[in-house]
Amino acid sequence: MAEAYLESDMEWFEKNRQQLLAEYRCQWAVIFHQQLLGVFPTFSEAFREGTARTGSTNILIQPILDVDEPVDACSIGANLVDIYA
Repeated sequence: MAEAYLESDMEWFEKNRQQLLAEYRCQWAVIFHQQLLGVFPTFSEAFREGTARTGSTNILIQPILDVDEPVDACSIGANLVDIYA
């Protein structure tokens, strides 16, 4: 069941990628049930806020980058550790 939600959330992200890029490039989007819950500068903040707001770990946290852009293009990959701090 969680996989179906994540798949539909990923589809939502892909449909809205260009709009998100225009405002939030190099940040992290939190998407839950095809709704944008927020945009955060670090993965850690996105994870904490997303799980706090939903009470679930079945959330999509996606870097806002172009399709072919590497995750480290904005040094956003550096925040993948320390999510429970």
